[in-house]
Amino acid sequence: MCTTRFISLAEAAFMVGATEHEISRLLADRVLALPLVDDGSAEKLVPLVAPLASFCLATHGDLTPLAQARVIRTLTERVKARQDFELFLGLHEQLGSTDFNWTVAWSCITMDIWPFVAESLERAAQIAQARSVIRSDPKVMGGLPCFSGTRLPVANLLALKRGGLGFAALKAAYPFLIEELVTAAEVYESVSAELDKVTTFEQANPEGKLIRRKVVQTKGTKPND
Repeated sequence: MCTTRFISLAEAAFMVGATEHEISRLLADRVLALPLVDDGSAEKLVPLVAPLASFCLATHGDLTPLAQARVIRTLTERVKARQDFELFLGLHEQLGSTDFNWTVAWSCITMDIWPFVAESLERAAQIAQARSVIRSDPKVMGGLPCFSGTRLPVANLLALKRGGLGFAALKAAYPFLIEELVTAAEVYESVSAELDKVTTFEQANPEGKLIRRKVVQTKGTKPND
């Protein structure tokens, strides 16, 4: 487990499609425990926490916390018995082709955890993609997270989008922009401690002063496109 990359509470919440509070509640109730959590720290979770937390939230009200914990314990004991257990703790993309039994029979029902694993893998890929196209460099815009190879802070783009600019208008201002980058910015904001959520251009640029707002209309487009 020593070489397994830990994820933050924010990353886990994004991978589950839940709130940080919901994940914290599962940790507090000890439904999710070692070896999924390092020293009980909510900021040092192994990625496998995500699909198991997703399972707990999906079965809330149908299974008791005790039953959920039993399912999780059964799966983690299987994982720990494998030589490649770090692939599982780290939620590696190779898991889709790994021979592993993701089902747990308990009482008169059988629960399949794989759908939750598949969804978490997909969301983890979104995080990886966002981090691959967004960089923080002290020499570029004072270290603000920017799109790689540009001087456009991610916070600025998100503030403009939330201010009412549609994709066509944003692309007119920043020709390099593609829709995947906008999605990456939103994902990055959700999981990164470097980027506080902003809703206005002024919040994204606390030391700057916006002199004038202007949307440039290009041929064949409307200002709010």
